[in-house]
Amino acid sequence: MIRQLMKLCWNRKRAQALVVVEVFFSFFVLFAVMAVAVYNLDNYRRPLGFDYHDVLNVAGGVAGRAGGQRRGHADVGGRGVAAPAAGGARPRRGRGCFGDGGPRLRPWGMSATVEYQGRRVESFHNEVTDDFAQVMRVEVTQGRWFEPGDDALSYDPVLINERLKRDLFGALDPLGKNIAPEPDEQPVGQGGGKAPPERRVVGVFTDFREDGELSGPEPYFLGRSRVAGAEAKPYHNLVVRVRPGTPAAFEETLMNRLRAVSPGRTFQVDPLAKMRRSALRLRLVPIVSAP
Repeated sequence: MIRQLMKLCWNRKRAQALVVVEVFFSFFVLFAVMAVAVYNLDNYRRPLGFDYHDVLNVAGGVAGRAGGQRRGHADVGGRGVAAPAAGGARPRRGRGCFGDGGPRLRPWGMSATVEYQGRRVESFHNEVTDDFAQVMRVEVTQGRWFEPGDDALSYDPVLINERLKRDLFGALDPLGKNIAPEPDEQPVGQGGGKAPPERRVVGVFTDFREDGELSGPEPYFLGRSRVAGAEAKPYHNLVVRVRPGTPAAFEETLMNRLRAVSPGRTFQVDPLAKMRRSALRLRLVPIVSAP
């Protein structure tokens, strides 16, 4: 009987081979989906590095020129944003700060190369103002945060996260070290360039995952941006922390106040909690849609 079964299987070897291939790829897809699910679950349980609750993200370039003056630091008052250039008062409802990108909670970002003693690391980065740590509740574990006195420094102060500290310095103390990459040896115009500004580490903060809970910990550093003076830059984002329980109608009030201090520009206000939900749905699509 066994001989007859083996003969039957041999006569149907082509159909059996297709079944084996189908089972193999089914297990392969299942393994890939489970691996992605375990990876995302592990990331979800890690600390995010900032607090997105009761925070509004204003996109559209908050800083600009009006009457030849560049808008300065922005605070959130009881009726909206009031920049010092417009005579604002201390905030009663919350606090805001400028950022070149802000916590995006989306799966893309800016990257740059940092270097120390010949070791190069590709790192994500952003530029923020002095109030960013207070608004986003970023924890500094070593050194200090940015401060107004940094305007007088002859170098660019930066803060690095714990992951970048491990990757670039190992067990060494990173404070006071320059992480700007060395210039190319070729002269300018032949593929080389001048030495970049010195980036000196003044502090270390916890691993900062601006792309959301499902993103893995990546090397990350923050540069300091100025909102006034000759070196001030235009900004793409303003993050604003409001008091818990602030009604959604405040978003419209905030937009009206922004239009008042920066006429002719458009703005979009989104709670970071809403952006977080959108990012989670985007990352969960491959898992949910898998067969």
